[in-house]
Amino acid sequence: MQISRRGERQEGRPARFVSCFNSRENNLPNLENLDISHNEIESLRQLECLRHLRELKADGNRITKLDGLERMDGLVKLSVQGNSIQSVDLEGFRWTRLEMLNISHNRLDSVRGLSSLEALIAVNLDNNALREVDFGSHGMPRLRILRVSGNRLSELKVSVLPNLRTLYADNNSLSVVAKVDRLTRLENLSLRNQSGRAL
Repeated sequence: MQISRRGERQEGRPARFVSCFNSRENNLPNLENLDISHNEIESLRQLECLRHLRELKADGNRITKLDGLERMDGLVKLSVQGNSIQSVDLEGFRWTRLEMLNISHNRLDSVRGLSSLEALIAVNLDNNALREVDFGSHGMPRLRILRVSGNRLSELKVSVLPNLRTLYADNNSLSVVAKVDRLTRLENLSLRNQSGRAL
């Protein structure tokens, strides 16, 4: 079952339909795909009852945290681009099936626990305020696509991403991309405009 409720406002007010998912009697127990983009939504907590959700798109809202999504262990795709999220700690999240994560165009200055998302294939962190991205000591062997353009990165350690195919890291302050030569499966690499620094 899919629902798309993009940009539904009344008399200029933020949409309030999200609260209907948080009633004692969940009328949408089998909902798998939900698009609630561009509705001025500030919180996702009222979606926590949608345990079977596989794809969630909540772009262009006013979201500041990912609270309410922690137990959605069926999520495969999540996009929250164009919101106001400043920090993310994914250590306690049960996203064991998540393959695609898009948190681009937010206000991120901190991302923790990425390596706990063992099924992750593609992550987009473009256009935030990140100074570092930690992939953990054990790395992320399934990650294929990494987008970190438009941040404040001065160093990027990618040797723990052995199966990376695509790396976009334009418009940063990179002086070092550590051990990029170990990415033997890399097909696409872009490191344009590094604030005048030589790589």
